Amino acid sequence: MENLNLTPWEAWLLHKEREGRVELQRKISEQLKQEEELLKEQQHKEKKKLLAEEQRKEWVRKKKEQERKEKEERLLKEQRDKEAEERGRISAQEKGKEKYQAWLRKKKMEEQERKRKEKEQEEKSLTEEREKKDKASQVFKEWLEQAKNKPRPVLNSYGYVNGKLTGYYDASSYPAPAFYNPIPWKPIPVPPPPKEATKNVSAKKKKRPVSSQSYRPNVRSINKPKDNLHVAGRILKR
Repeated sequence: MENLNLTPWEAWLLHKEREGRVELQRKISEQLKQEEELLKEQQHKEKKKLLAEEQRKEWVRKKKEQERKEKEERLLKEQRDKEAEERGRISAQEKGKEKYQAWLRKKKMEEQERKRKEKEQEEKSLTEEREKKDKASQVFKEWLEQAKNKPRPVLNSYGYVNGKLTGYYDASSYPAPAFYNPIPWKPIPVPPPPKEATKNVSAKKKKRPVSSQSYRPNVRSINKPKDNLHVAGRILKR
């Protein structure tokens, strides 16, 4: 400025101009700095926003993935439960069939055992019946053999056959005595009554009225012995 030979006012004006330029540069620099900081801040916010968006998208993606996996696991569990239920139902049916078959086999065995016992009982009854018949037949044969050797009963009735008197056996008449007492029968001795008793008895006899009719026995009441003879299915009366 000294070389320019400026006046003090020009020097002051030049100085003010320089100060104005410096101040202007400073303001422009500050403005640029503020703008840069504002841009940085906006970029940071935008970056933060983008990061938040990315994080939100990642969370949504993870959430959807989690829901998908949970759904797949739920569907897989439901499918497994259905398969287990179906296997249980089939197993129960098979067990039911096995139990039914076992019950049928048991009933069949019981029926066979019942029939076997009935057959054994029937065979036992037939054997006993046959033994009884054989025994009865044997007893009857023995009786016949004994009856052949047994003496015939004594003829205790008589009848006329073809004008001749003959004897025959009559089941309705009394049989002939099989035992005879060799000692003859004798009456038991009775002592005579006293005299007073004899007098009283004779007095009572005198007082008794004599009946005008004598006692006559009823001839019709006397049973005649049966001596009818059965010959060839006919009855021969005497």
